[in-house]
Amino acid sequence: KPEQKETIMAKINIQGVAVSVTETMRTEAQKAISKVFNRYPPISHRLTVRESPKGIELKLSYQDDVDSYEASHTCKDFYGGIKVIRDTMLRNIKRTHQSKIDQKRKGGIKNELARDSIDDDESELMDEEAL
Repeated sequence: KPEQKETIMAKINIQGVAVSVTETMRTEAQKAISKVFNRYPPISHRLTVRESPKGIELKLSYQDDVDSYEASHTCKDFYGGIKVIRDTMLRNIKRTHQSKIDQKRKGGIKNELARDSIDDDESELMDEEAL
């Protein structure tokens, strides 16, 4: 039987600007944004909901122990928009994390090449001393 991953429902810091945030909106935001938090636990975050000429503007600010991210989306439907902003945030964080992993891998290869070069130099010195 495969193990089920425990899902943590994080408390969302949600702020309405010229918009009243209902309990249903808060619950839906928690469900959607918790998917981000389960993969990448935040240090701080805030979801801001405000009126805009085109409908509702959603802005998610997220900070982990190293980086800060922002995603925003303007829509007519809050419930559809919250999923779009969640997916955008996941892509942004994943892209940054993958970039850091790639940099470490490249750095690791360079470090190994440098270490091999030093080892070769040391063995050459030992060979010369033996003569």
